[in-house]
Amino acid sequence: MITETELFERLYRSMKETREPNLVIHAENESFGLVSISEAAYLLDFNSRKAILIDSFYGNPTCGVLAENGHWAAVGGNDGLAVSRNGIVNRYHGVGVYDMRQSGPESLLILEDPWMEDAAIWEFNVRTALLEKVRPFPDYAHQPYTENVIW
Repeated sequence: MITETELFERLYRSMKETREPNLVIHAENESFGLVSISEAAYLLDFNSRKAILIDSFYGNPTCGVLAENGHWAAVGGNDGLAVSRNGIVNRYHGVGVYDMRQSGPESLLILEDPWMEDAAIWEFNVRTALLEKVRPFPDYAHQPYTENVIW
């Protein structure tokens, strides 16, 4: 069985040195890295040299955010959102996450799959878990796929 420290070392090496092709770096700052590999998302704590499993996803996570203040991290994918805050991970199903960005000290803007008929942008409060629809996002419905979605 692999220890948390050994897992950290493997992921950190993949992130910094070998650039493992299946490893995705979603966000990074001086203290933390937010990565995913093989349908699992990890928060790497560079100071304590630990890897914390945020969650496993059905399909690879599509995006991740590290809060500017370092107090929380969020990872999203087709089957939902996982938020790590104060050492506790909460999983939220029901919204497919295509992309997200931090919109405030404790909030995220979440973009659903932009090619869906009823796609929308949502705001999620990581402290209260309140999800509010900000606006519909019909911009890409019936459009060809593109890597660069402007929202």
